[in-house]
Amino acid sequence: MPNEHVRNRVEALQKLLIQAHGGGDCLSSASKGGERQDFIDLVLRNVIAPPFRFGSGDITDLSGATTGQLDIVIEYGGSISFSLIPGSNTRLYLAEGVCAVIEVKSDVEAQWGEVIKTAKRLRR
Repeated sequence: MPNEHVRNRVEALQKLLIQAHGGGDCLSSASKGGERQDFIDLVLRNVIAPPFRFGSGDITDLSGATTGQLDIVIEYGGSISFSLIPGSNTRLYLAEGVCAVIEVKSDVEAQWGEVIKTAKRLRR
């Protein structure tokens, strides 16, 4: 049987995120990008414990191949990544230091092709 306390907390968080998403449907892409950053800052960093770091940007590998912009990158805390501006969450990540990527889509069914393209870029 699942832990009732954890389930209640996760369900409340889910409801909050769904409401916030619904309130931003009519916003510009730039504003939605800001909300994505809020999600990283306010949710992921407070739910997933260190040593992980969160941000967005591109991943590069030893051969110099890059992925293009990725919505949310989760990297190991001890790895090296580079921001253009100190303190920025938009970074260039080394492939060896990345443990997961989350692609954010407002309509997964309509944007499934984009998800596949991103997965293929990551696979390289």
